[in-house]
Amino acid sequence: LRLEETDVDALAGRLCALIESLPGLAKPMLVLDAEGKAADVTPFAYLTRADMENRPMASFSEAQEAYFRTRDRAERIHQKASSLSRVLKNNIDALSHSCCQLAIDTKATCIVATARSGQG
Repeated sequence: LRLEETDVDALAGRLCALIESLPGLAKPMLVLDAEGKAADVTPFAYLTRADMENRPMASFSEAQEAYFRTRDRAERIHQKASSLSRVLKNNIDALSHSCCQLAIDTKATCIVATARSGQG
């Protein structure tokens, strides 16, 4: 296999560009999804994830903290929403039961009142 002189120049140019970009690739990254939520943490920028936002972080530890802080916050919000939903459902069920009981009691009172007025 022989490389033409122009091929060598093109290859050298691409190699130089890659080498120049290495310091930027060596930073730990917080990878964000399309919605801007933390999706992953990587020790360096993955070229295969170029379509996702790669936010450079000062250290890998900082990237992990940012990832888990975001993830933990989302998990807590989900848990609170589930808890509130359960409380609301229980209160609605209790209120529905109370309303049914009140309707039964009211109907019974009306029947008794009607019966008494018919006797009088």
